[in-house]
Amino acid sequence: MNIKLTLFFSLLITVSVFAQPEVIDYTKYKDGLLAKRQGEYELAIEYFSDFLSEHPEHPRSYYYRGHTYMNLGQYEKAFADFEQLCELDSKDEEAFYSAGRAAYASGRLDKAIQYFSRTLSIEPFHAYALNDRGMTYCYLKEYDNAVRDFKKAVTIDSTFAMAYNNIGAARYFNQDIEVPSSYDMREAKKWFTKAIEADNTLFIAYFNRAAMNYFLEDYSRSLADLQKASALNPSEPLSYFYKGMVYRKQKNYGAAIEAFKQALEMNENLRFAYEEIANTYKDQEKYDLALAFYEKAKDLDQQLGGKIYSGLMYYRKAVVYAKQENEIAMYAALKDAKAAKVFRDKKVYQDFQKEQAFRQFRLEKGFQKFAKSIQKSKKYNKFANSELSWFRMSM
Repeated sequence: MNIKLTLFFSLLITVSVFAQPEVIDYTKYKDGLLAKRQGEYELAIEYFSDFLSEHPEHPRSYYYRGHTYMNLGQYEKAFADFEQLCELDSKDEEAFYSAGRAAYASGRLDKAIQYFSRTLSIEPFHAYALNDRGMTYCYLKEYDNAVRDFKKAVTIDSTFAMAYNNIGAARYFNQDIEVPSSYDMREAKKWFTKAIEADNTLFIAYFNRAAMNYFLEDYSRSLADLQKASALNPSEPLSYFYKGMVYRKQKNYGAAIEAFKQALEMNENLRFAYEEIANTYKDQEKYDLALAFYEKAKDLDQQLGGKIYSGLMYYRKAVVYAKQENEIAMYAALKDAKAAKVFRDKKVYQDFQKEQAFRQFRLEKGFQKFAKSIQKSKKYNKFANSELSWFRMSM
């Protein structure tokens, strides 16, 4: 009896020895974490990939390799890793949230909505998933859904400054921005103010509130917000560009031109800055300088592969030629603008109809023939209001 018990006990010991789990060498995984932490992303991916080739079901390796791909801007590869992570752990909300972010970054907006929604089905109080799903709805122009998500996010986290900012932006864009209402702009401004109250270092909120103040013609407040924005982010050229826009409205032409030139020093491809310098010179009746800068804007656009915007510059030059009473140059510029199909834009066509510089030519047969030739083409909103086109809010 004692012998049988001893044998049985020995058998259990033997089975237990053979059932020991595999000992995993985590060296490559840890090396990957270290390389990622030090910003050596390519090396980190090599380490994570080597480790996964030996241990293909290690969730954290997919998680960190996916985020490393995100750091490198390789969003499709990141998405593939996060998808694999979701399959390995269907209850990990961060896996689905990461997949949503990668899908959003790669432009797969429907997938992003799907993964953010799955995140929220696991964790309904995930404020960042609500904010990011709201962002995705914005790009799909589903602004009502976006506002709902942003508002839920700030209900969950009352300190979530970016979500307040995004409510304001979505609130603004959820209208006909070609003719924005003062009420909608004031409402948007309130949310940008809430964002600043939650985080007074949030560049974007000052930037966006400056836009609202600009459109509401409160130029001193707009300039104050832009000063704060440029102090927070001195390397952002658009802050200086928009300062130029405000100075121009205030008829402070020297300061306007200086601000536009500062923007160009930071971004030499900012074609709108050349256009606005030209507009400022036109305001001062310095027509030769205006023509020179419209030409610079046109040349830059063509270098960047543009066409329609170049057509807009031809139209701008036609206005200046009309003011100079240079009829031959005016008609040549108008024909170039037409060839670039710029008069298919509703706003440009309406501007052509109202432009006072053309008044002295409107009864001429040549002008009437030209006006009739651009009348019947279908009109679009490619430029909308030029100020709205350039003065974009951020989210």
